[in-house]
Amino acid sequence: MRLQVDRYKALLVKQRDIMIALTARLNERDDSILGLQEELEAYDAHQKCALLIWPAQAPAESSP
Repeated sequence: MRLQVDRYKALLVKQRDIMIALTARLNERDDSILGLQEELEAYDAHQKCALLIWPAQAPAESSP
């Protein structure tokens, strides 16, 4: 009986360690995603500003 309890405890410790590692990886991924979203928002804001300053000319209509 004691052997089973020790095995179960070892299994729980291993499971806990795996969950901690997965949580850390998810946090790193979330940080990366947030950084990329901020970079994209800054790029979009820059593009909108550039379009307001230098509006693109409408393309010439082509004749068929």
